[in-house]
Amino acid sequence: MKALESQFYLKRDIANFIFIRSAIPGDDLQVGDLLAYSYLPTEKNSLQAYEQSESEQNLRDVRTKRVHGIVRVLELGYKVIGTYTLIPPNSSLDESWTYNTATLCHMAIDPDYRGLRLSINLLNDAIEVARKWQVEKICIQICSDALNIARLFEKFGFIRDKIGDMNYFSYKMKGYSYPLA
Repeated sequence: MKALESQFYLKRDIANFIFIRSAIPGDDLQVGDLLAYSYLPTEKNSLQAYEQSESEQNLRDVRTKRVHGIVRVLELGYKVIGTYTLIPPNSSLDESWTYNTATLCHMAIDPDYRGLRLSINLLNDAIEVARKWQVEKICIQICSDALNIARLFEKFGFIRDKIGDMNYFSYKMKGYSYPLA
């Protein structure tokens, strides 16, 4: 009886229940809330009030991101628990510092689902999209205070690229790139 039962009770994990797809207009509010929920608590301590307001507007403007690039969402059931935006070269939102490079930005995992390695799924998906675009690299700028996030990208294969360093409001951002060739 035990052997028969074990055939029906297969090991299940969260990876079998997640789905990554392109965001649609109906996702804009949920994605904007996720980005604000993920980014704003950190920014409260560092940014002036007017900077916080402008940053929140930028985070919640998912429509513009969809128009100028691609916004992808990671769903668990029907709940969006992760997202990223990939901007192609020569878009008005392109922040890359090298030729033929896609810009990865606004990547977030719902804080309730962090630590489950779901960001790996988003990064693999971003690389797949960038390869379809036939770009040479993906670049990202990471807040210099976000050491854990920087380590995640470095473990994944992103390389520190000082040419991409910039200031965003009161933040110092460090550039990283991922070669696709």
